[in-house]
Amino acid sequence: QCSWCEYGDRPPMASAPRKSQSSPASPTCVEASSPRTSGWFGVLLAAAVFATTFATFVPALNNQFVDWDDNTNFTENQAWRGLGPPQLTWMFTEFFNGHYQPVTWLTLGFDFVLASKFFPDDAKHGAGMDPRIYHFSNIAFHSLNAVLVYLVAVRLIGIAFFRDVRSRAIVTSIAAAFAAALWSVHPLRVENVAWITERRDLVSATFLLLTVLAYLRSVRMNGAARWTWLTISVAVYIVSMLAKVSGAPLFVALLAVDWYPLRRFARDSHTSKVAVLLEKLPFLAVGLLFSYIAARNQARFGWMYDFDTHPFDHRLLGSMYGLVFYAWKTIAPIHLLPLYELLIPMNASEAKFLIAPLIVGAAGLLILALLIARRLPGFVVAAVCYAAFLGPVLG
Repeated sequence: QCSWCEYGDRPPMASAPRKSQSSPASPTCVEASSPRTSGWFGVLLAAAVFATTFATFVPALNNQFVDWDDNTNFTENQAWRGLGPPQLTWMFTEFFNGHYQPVTWLTLGFDFVLASKFFPDDAKHGAGMDPRIYHFSNIAFHSLNAVLVYLVAVRLIGIAFFRDVRSRAIVTSIAAAFAAALWSVHPLRVENVAWITERRDLVSATFLLLTVLAYLRSVRMNGAARWTWLTISVAVYIVSMLAKVSGAPLFVALLAVDWYPLRRFARDSHTSKVAVLLEKLPFLAVGLLFSYIAARNQARFGWMYDFDTHPFDHRLLGSMYGLVFYAWKTIAPIHLLPLYELLIPMNASEAKFLIAPLIVGAAGLLILALLIARRLPGFVVAAVCYAAFLGPVLG
């Protein structure tokens, strides 16, 4: 069996025979170290993650449209309501409020069709505008995302910690379920789920997680099968970006995961380091293209400050504060608000802006030390991915 040609630099068990170089290459080449959930137990855990997430956010069904983007996006906007040729043309050609998100509009148009057919007319906003169905879809998308996080975690946790995954499948599944549930019910998720306007984040995340799953599958393949799954991964990534450009830094995260836990840059890896890098070029190209489109249209609609109004040094301080702020709110999610306003001109002498660079600098030195010492690689990868995905929205 091809037991460790991609994911590790040593076999999972001392007695595991390595595949002979003279034997024909397998088109699938699934690693013995590739994690697997434990049959029905894994399915039940995934269902429990979905149910827990959905139950947590059920109160959002009682929410209404709010006069904060929901009004301009939905209640005052007629163009998206339906899935006919006029609506589809508008969805794929309009940069509404500076956002190009046709896939997200498709999900909302589908909700409108269902609401028009099965729900009574909303007393305030008319046919097809019962807010319950839109909140229901938000909750359903987020609950699905929780399951996708679980599936990604099953693979990464299993690869990282358990060489003999067959005897550790239950432990891996429980750890992955805990990680997914902790992510999905965390208070920082509330704004994305309970606010209809943020459907774009949820839909984008769905396809971004599917992108990662397809990529992880491509890594386990050989030959044409690998390129097929890699192509699928890039295609799904494009769909994610057509929902919202949240996943632009994905190529950084994939490189980090290649380093650990996939260990594709290890000296004993049978994969060419150049090939690993070249695989990321399509993800980099897609990310840059959609980032350019987003930045251009955000500026066109007046959502971006120029450097005279908001200087570079202020942006740098604000970015460091943002890195610390979200990490702290993850640990202690208290006193949460839907909007933390940045006052322009920024008072750079505030204590929070002076302390943040010290914290970021210390964290950077710690991560560099761990990297050099080859310790806690999972923590290093998590930190890199955290900073990469926050990067585009740090100002």
